Amino acid sequence: MFMSQPIWPGKPYPLGAFWDGKGTNFAIFSENATRVDLCLFD
Repeated sequence: MFMSQPIWPGKPYPLGAFWDGKGTNFAIFSENATRVDLCLFD
């Protein structure tokens, strides 16, 4: 079942995945990336 969730602007820190108590922020650094794929598995 797909449930739509609001998407809010993230923060550039801390790097990696960080749970803030309300959701998870994903911050990734790259000087030259043109694209990033985030794959989540259950």
